[in-house]
Amino acid sequence: MISELDDAFWDQLLTRMEKQSVIPVVGPGAITFGADDELLHPWLAQKVAEKFHLQFPVLPKELQQVVDAERDRGKTHEEKSERLESVHLNVFKLLNGSDVHPGVTLYRLASIKDFQLFLTTSFDQLLARAVAAAQPAARPPDWVRATSFRDGFRDLPANIDELPYACVYHLLGKIRKIPECALWDDDALTFLRELDHHLRRNPGHLSAALHDCHLLLLGVSLDQWLLRFLVQAAKAKHPTNSEPGQLYVSEIPETAERDQVVAFFSRVTHQCYPVPLGPREFIAELTRRWRDAHPQSPNDAAIMKEDHRLAHRAPGCIFVSYATPDLSIAEFIVKQLQDKGLLVWFAPQQILPGQDWKAEFSEAVEQTCGLFLSIISDNTAPRLEGYNITERNLAIQRRGDFADTAVFYIPMRIDEGEPLLPASEPRSSKKIQAVRKVGGHLDDAFIEYLRQVQLDYIKSHGLTFTPPPPIP
Repeated sequence: MISELDDAFWDQLLTRMEKQSVIPVVGPGAITFGADDELLHPWLAQKVAEKFHLQFPVLPKELQQVVDAERDRGKTHEEKSERLESVHLNVFKLLNGSDVHPGVTLYRLASIKDFQLFLTTSFDQLLARAVAAAQPAARPPDWVRATSFRDGFRDLPANIDELPYACVYHLLGKIRKIPECALWDDDALTFLRELDHHLRRNPGHLSAALHDCHLLLLGVSLDQWLLRFLVQAAKAKHPTNSEPGQLYVSEIPETAERDQVVAFFSRVTHQCYPVPLGPREFIAELTRRWRDAHPQSPNDAAIMKEDHRLAHRAPGCIFVSYATPDLSIAEFIVKQLQDKGLLVWFAPQQILPGQDWKAEFSEAVEQTCGLFLSIISDNTAPRLEGYNITERNLAIQRRGDFADTAVFYIPMRIDEGEPLLPASEPRSSKKIQAVRKVGGHLDDAFIEYLRQVQLDYIKSHGLTFTPPPPIP
């Protein structure tokens, strides 16, 4: 039994991840949404129960509880089926509403670039949206794939170590208007059998990845026997035929708390050991350790040599203000701008070890920058304090020194949340037109607009624009 996760455990896991031999399997216990990083499935269960006027002694935590109660109200088989279809339609409508956005837990997990394949047992698309934002890339329309009865088997586009972009695969189907996913336990076995059928008849990239890699199960929320069937289907063998080894599991017997399961299933193991962290805590710690181990990842926008660093802190630079949960998207925004030759002041690139970080960003905001980009999301909207709030207050004070026609402060919302400009933004910014760029994707027209604003500022101060050297 593992009473605590020591450094040796994390080091071994990180080493395997670096070799791209670990695949996260994400379940309801790790699917979060909104500014409060709330679990999605209990929220769905409670919303549907409210819609159908179902009463429970304690608020339901799983859709299965709601399904059982609603189905029992039907007298005939046809009535029961109609009620189930109605539950499915309501879940579909809730997930397509404007208030459901990935939580910080999903953004943290998706930002780990050693993961090129994400599996999920959940039917929603929050994980896919987090991956698209945290690991931006040119992807085809069908980059999110799923076990399906209608569409046949869709394999991965390449071997896991050769994937051109991070992929998401729904093992138990994904939500559609027409039911074709395991919304509750009744359907889970059906989809697991279909998955098993697909993998055995279509040995390809997905089958090889599942067979060869370790599986990191995060809040999968299946009964123990279903969990074992999932592993059996994924590995295309019976667990008792596996070689001796380790299966790390945090197993809580109560059905209502089974989404707290965290497991590490080695490709050569099946033994069970308790892990004393729930999915959200586990992901937070894993992300922290991964970032500590990759301070200068080759694809990290924070890498910059001294000559590049000095070029991008020249007068008239664009200051990018963000909150920590939005770091991955902020990096993507900075990369797009710097790739196009714009001057961009970005804290991870500019603040060196031993420097007074507050003095550095204060000087950049109050004196150096010519344009301030305020990144807004459901992660920043509820904040009442933080360094990003300080930056924005300093920027809006400086805005008062500019002519009314000058552009200096631009609020940019990077998700679909409302309002576009939340109350946490400085009061004086309410008169400024905000923009929405979901996932931080900047179109060429907007980048050219920012370039012109930067050039206008530099020209108005009698300065000369010096293009920064390209980042190698």
